[in-house]
Amino acid sequence: ILISINYNREPAVEYYSTQNSELITKSASVTLEDPIFIDGNASGVSAHNWSWAVTQAWCSGDGSWSTPYTIENVTIDAITSTTGNGIFINNSKNDYFIIRNVTVYNAGSGTYDAGIKLQNTNNGTLINNNCSNNRSIGFLLINSDNNTISGNIANENNYYGIRLYSSDHNDISGNYANNNNYSGYGIYLDSSFNNEISGNSIANNNYGIRLYYSNTNNIVNNTANNNGIRLDHSNTNNIVNNTANNSYRGIYLDFSFDNEISGNTIANNNYGIHLDHSNTNNIVNNTANSNEYGIPLFFSSANNIVNNTANNNEYGIRLDSSSNNNDIVDNIVINSDYGIYLDNGYGSDILNNMANNNLYGIYLESCFDSEISGNTIANNDYGISLYYGYTNDIVNNTASNNEYGIYLYYSYTNDIVNNTANNNDYGIYLNNSYANDIINNKASNNEYGIYLDNNDYNYIFDNTANNNDYGIYLYNSDDNDIVNNSITYNNVGIYLSNCNSTEISNNYFSSNGVDIRKLEVDNPFPIEVVLLIVLVISIIIIIAGMI
Repeated sequence: ILISINYNREPAVEYYSTQNSELITKSASVTLEDPIFIDGNASGVSAHNWSWAVTQAWCSGDGSWSTPYTIENVTIDAITSTTGNGIFINNSKNDYFIIRNVTVYNAGSGTYDAGIKLQNTNNGTLINNNCSNNRSIGFLLINSDNNTISGNIANENNYYGIRLYSSDHNDISGNYANNNNYSGYGIYLDSSFNNEISGNSIANNNYGIRLYYSNTNNIVNNTANNNGIRLDHSNTNNIVNNTANNSYRGIYLDFSFDNEISGNTIANNNYGIHLDHSNTNNIVNNTANSNEYGIPLFFSSANNIVNNTANNNEYGIRLDSSSNNNDIVDNIVINSDYGIYLDNGYGSDILNNMANNNLYGIYLESCFDSEISGNTIANNDYGISLYYGYTNDIVNNTASNNEYGIYLYYSYTNDIVNNTANNNDYGIYLNNSYANDIINNKASNNEYGIYLDNNDYNYIFDNTANNNDYGIYLYNSDDNDIVNNSITYNNVGIYLSNCNSTEISNNYFSSNGVDIRKLEVDNPFPIEVVLLIVLVISIIIIIAGMI
């Protein structure tokens, strides 16, 4: 190894060991023309092991916990490295060491080449190093456990800033990993478990933090702007209190289960928190604003989406493509095109959410066996909407100041129970929907309290319809039952137009302009008229034939 030592010495720089309070002093800055390679298992006179390393100007210590081997104040141009690495430590399982204040650049372009590489190596601390502008990876750990990588810079490498492969129980904290090129990632964990990824600043990579087949890691308090966080086939991880803005996807899970996604801030992405084929995750207490999709799920079931804020998105929360049995609870979705949107799913619970000032507050299409309960829906065009849905429960919601409070289209055998639908244009509106139960709702101060258009076999029971223009309005709807309702202070209590076989019984009427108004549209051409016309035409034809 060729070494040049700067003897125009700078004032001594003092460091406190991260392992204890021992004062370590190094006063020389070293530039190496060759890389450093240490093999903890090597033996023999010329072996490059730790015993050899401490004879070099750039290394001190004895490898104990109290006095670790220390490599510091070194600059390496690794363009000619035979190993492809700037510093490569291999097979060091039991010794303690620190690599500090080292700069490495131009390390090799191979898949496993790096500025600083640890392989089969434990108990290392890499602190305040700069591994930027390498041709592959800044920092690389392979089969290496219980190491600390903290306060380092890993920018503008061709692939990854920091990569862990099959490495567990490491602490990756307070690093910068920006502008790593091609398909690169800022921090990349592959088949690595129980690592702590915290407080890192990661920007302008393909993905800021990516986990691949990596479980039970903590990803906490990182900033990952212009690249985001991605998990593939990675389970039981905690993704907590991160910021991921201005990316295609803020946080993305693909085939990943049982993860905790909480307290993150996700804004100005195409997809805020995106799950694809990912089940049984908790998405809790996040803020996902100003994205195209705030929290979208595709082919993802049995997830908990709880107490999030998703405002100013095109879709606040969207579940699509057979995303079933999810719980959507206590969320706030405001100023979106669709507040909460479910398509082609079943068995989800939508409970106690606030969906205001959207085009659609809560929208379900081709969904069944879902429960929509306890939500507050206000100032939307459509409050709660069901399209082509069946056997859903719409219960105990408050839908006010919408154009349509509760809206059903081609939906059947749903229960609409104990809702309050006030101050809307239409309180409860059904179009081409059959065999639904509308029970014990309050529909007041609307233009139309309960409105059925081309709906048959519905049961309207025990509702209160007060202070509307029309309390209950049926058009072209047959075989419906209107029973035991309280209908007061409306201009028209019950209005029926072109309706057959309607049962109206045991309702309470008071102070309406008109209690019941029936408008039957007569056939403009009754059979007698048709027969007369046919007869006249026949006679004309006969006479014409005789002439």
